[in-house]
Amino acid sequence: MRTHIFYSTRDHDFLEACQSVLKQNPDRQFDSLLALSIAVSRSQAPSYYVEPDYAYRIVLAIRRNGGIKGTGTTQMKWAEFYRKVMTRMKRRKGESLRDAVIHVAAFEPAGSFFISPECGAKILRTHLRRRTCALTTLLSPALVIRSTRRRFRHNIKH
Repeated sequence: MRTHIFYSTRDHDFLEACQSVLKQNPDRQFDSLLALSIAVSRSQAPSYYVEPDYAYRIVLAIRRNGGIKGTGTTQMKWAEFYRKVMTRMKRRKGESLRDAVIHVAAFEPAGSFFISPECGAKILRTHLRRRTCALTTLLSPALVIRSTRRRFRHNIKH
């Protein structure tokens, strides 16, 4: 799926959702980043994080073939997206398929983040390595592992 141009936005929204879950459940102790990721990945996402042109091609393929190939998560995401596009077209008579797809891609929230729990844990680990991370105060200290590796620039002349 071509969402790579939206990774930074998706990751930022995912981290904000993590903060929200941790603040709303201060008594709940997550025993791993994976457990937190599972809880957050099921929550509603602000967007589908997909290019409208790519979404339009997928919607056309679903219309033509009745579905698309892919993992269960991918199929669920596109089935939900397709339903929203069709619902919009029924409500707004005369709106083109392309316009309905653009609206859903740009303005409709997704039912969930549609990322695997492992991917969510990876996003969390990457973010927690930074020095300025708002999540560190909300997580138990055992889950916050900072990288102690120093990065040096080696200018070796041969």
